[in-house]
Amino acid sequence: MNKTKSFGTTTMWLTFGDEALSSIYDCRWLVLSFAVVMLVDVWWAYSEHIYRKANSKSYASTWRTSRAMRRTAMKLVDYVTIMVVGVVLGFAVTEPLGICAHQECAAAFGLFGLAGDIFSIAGHVAVVKRWTNSENFFGKLFVALVKQKNQEIGNALDEAIKECDEKQQKDK
Repeated sequence: MNKTKSFGTTTMWLTFGDEALSSIYDCRWLVLSFAVVMLVDVWWAYSEHIYRKANSKSYASTWRTSRAMRRTAMKLVDYVTIMVVGVVLGFAVTEPLGICAHQECAAAFGLFGLAGDIFSIAGHVAVVKRWTNSENFFGKLFVALVKQKNQEIGNALDEAIKECDEKQQKDK
């Protein structure tokens, strides 16, 4: 094996690794958000498990704490990996084009990953609080936000959502 190539590759990855770690350090508030949201997700997942176990005779699933801890730890690894992909795309695409810095790109990718966990929490809360449809809740929230900006568009959106709900009820 060529030692020069190995040394050059190692030096390149060490340099890039330092840049990636410094970008993740710059987004430490986001990493803290990951930890908080993951703990909240585990809490609501456990609450959903207890709720389903208490209210359904056919629910036979058991809660495995070690499995929940392992999945939560892997989620953190996934989030950090998503941020590193954001750093790479920031260096390769957004910085050369002048769109945004690589730290901002990493934060955007991290927020995208965080959104998935927030929707997971919303699904658990919807089950525990006995909301019939979590999408219905988000639809109403979205309509309320749109109505603040433009009443006519909000009313049209509200009617469209009601028509879709009625159509889904008929199909069932």
